[in-house]
Amino acid sequence: MPNTYLRDCRFSLIVPGMLDADVEEKLVVEGFGYTRAQQGNLILETANGDFIKEEVFILNEANKYQKIISIQISSEILFLENQLRERKVFLKVTAEIEKKKVYVYPQLLVTQGHIFTQVKEPVYTPGQKVKCRIFAVQKSLLPLQDKSTITAEIRVWKSLLSLHTLHSNLACT
Repeated sequence: MPNTYLRDCRFSLIVPGMLDADVEEKLVVEGFGYTRAQQGNLILETANGDFIKEEVFILNEANKYQKIISIQISSEILFLENQLRERKVFLKVTAEIEKKKVYVYPQLLVTQGHIFTQVKEPVYTPGQKVKCRIFAVQKSLLPLQDKSTITAEIRVWKSLLSLHTLHSNLACT
């Protein structure tokens, strides 16, 4: 769910509730009731006020008083990746037009990649052994280069299948 914060302004700032570090993210500034071009600033800071970056934008009739701004926040700028994984880190994103400010505090996430699970058959019958393959990839969807340990927990609705049956019939390769 995106964060939208509006306070006595004629514009809004729409930001995802969580921003992924090292990935291009899109933010939206949208003006309401303007009849002439407006110049504004988008300011990124850590939650404790350390400056990261500032970007100038213009809302005008040509862009229908909406501006999509692409940002990419490097995890190296803020903290080492290990520190980010150990605690929640928030950013302050501020949009300013004519000395009026709108701001949000999205959480910054650091992920190394994705984990996919693939099953051999599209449908299984009760009691049938489920065969699956689990593999991990980088953010770019290329295979991981290092030997990583993947821990997976598989959950099933109890009304469909008991956990005892699931554990005795699961064979991941």
